[in-house]
Amino acid sequence: MKTLTAADSKRLFFRRIFSSDEKCPPQLKEAASDILRKCGGLPLAIISISGLLASKPKTIDQWDRVKNRIRYRQEKSTDIEIMTWVLSLSYFDLPQYLKTCLMYLSIFPEDYVIMKERLVKRWIAEGFIDEKQGESLSEESYFNELINRSLLQPVDIEDDGQLTLQISHLIQLARFVAYHSIETLKEMSQCQQTCSDIMSDISDLPSQIGELQYLESIDIRSTHVKELPSTIVQLQRLAHLLVDCDVKLPDRIGNMQALEELTGFSVFMYPSTFLQEVGKIVNLRVLRVIWNYVDFEGNAETYMKNLAASLSKLGTCYFQSLSLDIHGQEEDDFSLDLWSPAPCRLQKFYMGRWHPISRIPNWTDSLTNLQYLHIYVKRIDQDDLRMLGSIPSLTIYSLCFRFSEGFQCLKFFKIHSDRIGLVFEAGSMPKLEYLRILISAFHVKSWDGSFDFGIQHLSCLTKVYAYINCYGLAAEEAEAAVNAIMISVDTIANRPTLQIDRRFAPL
Repeated sequence: MKTLTAADSKRLFFRRIFSSDEKCPPQLKEAASDILRKCGGLPLAIISISGLLASKPKTIDQWDRVKNRIRYRQEKSTDIEIMTWVLSLSYFDLPQYLKTCLMYLSIFPEDYVIMKERLVKRWIAEGFIDEKQGESLSEESYFNELINRSLLQPVDIEDDGQLTLQISHLIQLARFVAYHSIETLKEMSQCQQTCSDIMSDISDLPSQIGELQYLESIDIRSTHVKELPSTIVQLQRLAHLLVDCDVKLPDRIGNMQALEELTGFSVFMYPSTFLQEVGKIVNLRVLRVIWNYVDFEGNAETYMKNLAASLSKLGTCYFQSLSLDIHGQEEDDFSLDLWSPAPCRLQKFYMGRWHPISRIPNWTDSLTNLQYLHIYVKRIDQDDLRMLGSIPSLTIYSLCFRFSEGFQCLKFFKIHSDRIGLVFEAGSMPKLEYLRILISAFHVKSWDGSFDFGIQHLSCLTKVYAYINCYGLAAEEAEAAVNAIMISVDTIANRPTLQIDRRFAPL
């Protein structure tokens, strides 16, 4: 395993804790030198220990305590032994509740990929995470603390903002911990089973499932189950219900007052009154629905009014996240302007990329708590952009747009932002000649998974300037971002000139 020089080790260590090696207090430098000597130049060891120290008081006693708990590694250790040693440095400093969460990963096979959302829900269902005063059970602080200590390694971010985690080196640590923590294993064996783990070959659920009064989570995505028994509504502690779009939910779902998350159902599989039932779930925090116009011949307007009425009710309670996946033809119109009053608590609003809505909802600027926005619209104007820019807490903003009228004469377009996801659809900005754009390649990859901005659709371009912030990407990923833009520009018939500048540091 490749090691760092003494100078590089020192630089990495201090920057992780103090942002600069010049900010370390003099009284801590001797302890820092001893700690770095024990890390032996291993980058993961330095990152792990510095992440641990960053969360602790900057005192000599605290640093000496950590230093004394670090043993020197064996010179001829294998890579697996070194990895286990490094990760155990952070593990043994964890509080007991975080150790239990980490040990749970030993149930997964090596190289298994799991969504953060699903892992956190498993921890909650197993009872590893206790509700804190003033916080939802679904708070992800445990997960984030393990990331900060370098014990979990996210590998990707999906287009709806969800992190994915690959279980690889953690298996070795979990096995090591399991062997050395028999008492903790005994505690885990006594945990009450509250998570419904449905194998993928199961095609139906028994009606007796309604008798499991302590059941909190049901996730039947990627199974053969097509209909839930009506007894599901008797589960008064059920907080999470996740299904695929072809699964039939029972009537009277509004009786499930403990439900906090309902995802995946297709609205046109039900009478329009079913959406009124959804509005009765006052504790609902997360809602994902499928709005599929394909093969639907009913009155969509009635459904839309009922959805808007339910969203208005939910918006006054604890509602935090809305995802709408819309499928259909271009002429199918979808509008959320009827949603009033505005959902003031909403933190995430995801409008899938399959079908654009006619315009940005007129209540969007009142979403003062909104942090994540992904929206696909047919047209947008300056007032819309000004409205979106006024949202104070917005941190991730992905905008896809298709123009039929707007910006038809625009010749120069400049966008300077490291957080916005931007896609030019075919037919948009038909007279654009000069495009000047600053992007964060990391955030573009995070929401889209690729570096396709649709520049190839801007057929009249004569000049393109792209400033790419590659901070947070590996060298090959940064090169992929540059190549993607070059390929897009090369496909334009009149071959515009292209200038690309790259940066590998935070803005």
